[in-house]
Amino acid sequence: MKKDKFYIDFPDEQTIHEQINYIVSTGMPVKISFFSYLKQMYKQIGLKFIFRDAMELFYITVLLVAVFVYFSFKAEFLHQLDGKIHAWIFIFSPIIYLTLSVLSLYKLKQNNTYEVEMTCKYNVFQLAAFRMLVFSLICLGINGIIIGVLSVSYQKINFLQAFSLSTVSLFLFSTAFLFALTKMQSNFTKYSFIFGWLAINFLFVFYSKEVYKTILINIPMYIYIGFVAVFVWLYIKNLKKLITYRNSEGVV
Repeated sequence: MKKDKFYIDFPDEQTIHEQINYIVSTGMPVKISFFSYLKQMYKQIGLKFIFRDAMELFYITVLLVAVFVYFSFKAEFLHQLDGKIHAWIFIFSPIIYLTLSVLSLYKLKQNNTYEVEMTCKYNVFQLAAFRMLVFSLICLGINGIIIGVLSVSYQKINFLQAFSLSTVSLFLFSTAFLFALTKMQSNFTKYSFIFGWLAINFLFVFYSKEVYKTILINIPMYIYIGFVAVFVWLYIKNLKKLITYRNSEGVV
């Protein structure tokens, strides 16, 4: 009778497995993909709060597009660029992305609620990753429009080739920009990288014009497509790193 009092009825194998699976699924939630994470962020926060400065960014974008389109129709300007047009497309394709990203990151950092936002479920860096992905897509579309205008005004431009060149430039720069943002601690180094992009390319244009032109024009389309695929993959990979990035000194 005494033994019966302390008898424990052990569960069967099926119940044990069910309980183990429940514990594992509860303690180790399934990892969601990068785009699922951004979709979840969008649903929980909404574009209104992700892009709190949307109107300011919109006006800046419109201003930059207006300037680029204006010069795209200027015959005198195009004549001055004769032989350098592909180099200029390569240099200036990331400019709108750069302007929007730097301004956006700066405003996030200067926000009076920065310290509080860094403790939230979706902090400054995660919001920045979402915004920068959107900026790259917007910039891609704008570059396509500007190059379309250029191809109408300047018959020597092949739209498909020029747009591929622009896309390579955009994602090459944005990948390097994200790398500098997350790997370089000094703000001076980060700014040096940004201005270095322009400085190095300008040096190539003015001192090695023929070499620069020959390289950009003579690259086959399938090579451009391969470059685009590689740099888009690297860009997404670096955006994923930005989501988990931590830096007490801020972004910029």
